[in-house]
Amino acid sequence: MTSISPRVDRADRLIAAGFVGGALVEAAVRSHGRPEELALGCLGSGVFVVLAFRRARPLATMTIFTMLGLAWSAVQARLTPHASADSGVVVLAVLVAAYAVGAYGDRRQLLLGAPQPLLLILGVDLLQPTSESLPSVVPFAALFAAAIPVTAGRLARGRAELVEGLEAQARELEARREAQPAAVLARERLRLAEQFHATLVSGMRDLAARVETTADGPLTDGRQVGGIEHAARQLLARTREAVVALAGEPVPSAVEADTAPPFRRPRPDLQPWTALAAAALGAGLTIELPQLPMQVPGPLAVLTCAIVAVPLALAWLAPLAMTATLWVLVAAFDALIAPLDTSFTAIGLAFVPPFAVAALATRRRAAAGLLICGLGELTCFGPAGLADAAVILVLAWVAGSVIQERSRLADQLDRNAQLLAEQRETAERHAVAEERGRLARELHDALGHSLTVVALQAEAARRLWDTDRARAAGLVEVIRATTRDGLADLDAGFAPWPAPDRVGTTAALRELVCRARSAGLHVEADVDLDDDLLGPEAHVVVHRVLQEALTNVLKHAPGALVRVQVGRSGRQVAVAVANTRGGPSRGPDGSGHGLSGMQTRVVACGGQLNWARRPDGGFLVRAALPIAEPAGIAVTVPVPTRTPGPSGLMGPATPAVP
Repeated sequence: MTSISPRVDRADRLIAAGFVGGALVEAAVRSHGRPEELALGCLGSGVFVVLAFRRARPLATMTIFTMLGLAWSAVQARLTPHASADSGVVVLAVLVAAYAVGAYGDRRQLLLGAPQPLLLILGVDLLQPTSESLPSVVPFAALFAAAIPVTAGRLARGRAELVEGLEAQARELEARREAQPAAVLARERLRLAEQFHATLVSGMRDLAARVETTADGPLTDGRQVGGIEHAARQLLARTREAVVALAGEPVPSAVEADTAPPFRRPRPDLQPWTALAAAALGAGLTIELPQLPMQVPGPLAVLTCAIVAVPLALAWLAPLAMTATLWVLVAAFDALIAPLDTSFTAIGLAFVPPFAVAALATRRRAAAGLLICGLGELTCFGPAGLADAAVILVLAWVAGSVIQERSRLADQLDRNAQLLAEQRETAERHAVAEERGRLARELHDALGHSLTVVALQAEAARRLWDTDRARAAGLVEVIRATTRDGLADLDAGFAPWPAPDRVGTTAALRELVCRARSAGLHVEADVDLDDDLLGPEAHVVVHRVLQEALTNVLKHAPGALVRVQVGRSGRQVAVAVANTRGGPSRGPDGSGHGLSGMQTRVVACGGQLNWARRPDGGFLVRAALPIAEPAGIAVTVPVPTRTPGPSGLMGPATPAVP
């Protein structure tokens, strides 16, 4: 385990300078005009320079500070024996150095550095004895100068490492969320290919083999063509079932992942460290009882020490209320059991309650808790040592706030990690659902079109077999070409998009029109499209719009006159297919799902699709897709609309009304 921050930055230098300045001010105040004490205090202030390295070298800082502190105390005891050894700046510096050992040191540094605050305080007490006895100094030094700040630093380090781990986890989840859909799509595509292999792929290949045999071999009667018709209609029915199955699964809503409620810190759980701190406080108070002027019998005083510590043990449950209760009990103990104004426990009370309330409560309640601690110090111990106590109060409160902030951040990051995982699952479900929908549209548009043409042409060839053998043979040739294209479309359907050189280009569109004519439609076409105007997806959409419109005419208006226009219109590529009233429908009534699915595809490319009945009983389908802009160039133009011309198709482009 390495140091969290092995650098000496500006903040560290400022902190060290602040301690030096504080030591100079304290020396000036405590010298009372005696030059030798002032000079010695100014000289001793240089010890605090070492705090600039508290994060970069925590063990070295603690060791040097301990050695220099003991040396300075020995010099002070010899030169100014009457001077007071009490120093709030020194106590605060010891706490900061001990905290740094816990927060920034590794295990070896922790083992070597944690006992040094105790050694420093005991050494100073031996060199400059005070009124306090050694048994009362040891618990204070062990608990409040060593154990608590080192533990606080360790907690802060643990939280920092937790935050770093959660941030790394969040980055990993984000990377996986970006990469996962591609893998999910690949797996889903493979699964769907295996699922439909036995029904659609094998069926289409069997149909293609039968058509090839019939086309190449002798045609003895119409039953062979009838078999092709029957097989095509069966496969078309299975295709419709597959489309319904693929499109039947609803797309999960993304709202649940995008509208998560704001973060609220949950009710804190049991915190074992509060029980340990309460036990240490109660034990320290009990140890100090023999040195205090007790006003009640000893057993009752010992019981009272345990009662005073109870609110600290329960601080995790209600930090602000337990802090107030603790100070009420301390005030009662000070007034009724034994005065605490000269005890080391009083200093411990200045450190533990503000740390606990800041670490466990929200920011506003923690600020109120600091105020309660300040009032408690003033009420119980008077204004005499309030300045030194205030320094410890603020330091402890800041340390607790650091723990609180780390805890809040860790909770937030943990929640974010869970949210990212949920979003990844939602994205995967969306990817699967969209892939199923895409494949359903491909099967409906491409394979459905081919099978419809095959079934209708096979029916016509069967009926013409005895009356017009040459025309029937021509229809069988159309069936053969259509079956080949249908099989190719089925193979391409399991790719993200069919190859743009097969569909969408001007040549492919003209081939589609020629095939419609071979199937018996009377088509007048004007296809003039620059292949560079649209992207690959938009090319496919143009092809599918024309394919769907011609298939619908073939099924529902046989014998109708069809006019097709495909070309540029302003900043758009426009497609229009209009047909007159035809003969009776040769297929089931349309459900509109084909055009609705096509509209979804057109809108996804930024275009528009609409359709309507014509006054003469025919039908009109129009689509407009935006022209692809060159890379790095964004042009904003009004979207033109197309008005029906005399033929019911597209008239001149007119700007849309804002």
